[in-house]
Amino acid sequence: MNTELAKDWPNPKVDPAEVVRVALQAVVNEEEDVYPGEQATQISAQLLSDPKGVEKYLAGFLPGMSLAGTDA
Repeated sequence: MNTELAKDWPNPKVDPAEVVRVALQAVVNEEEDVYPGEQATQISAQLLSDPKGVEKYLAGFLPGMSLAGTDA
């Protein structure tokens, strides 16, 4: 999500208003799971097919690790 806290996170980022819109639509549609944005949608799909691969990928974002090609 495009916030000050996530300023160093790589793009694409989802606008906070889009997150709210998608979340509220999920409530209206009585959906339990909602993944606003391209990255969240992709990771949720990958979790179903390769959870360990996602775990290894996300571990790279821990402090002291490389953040998508940048020094974090």
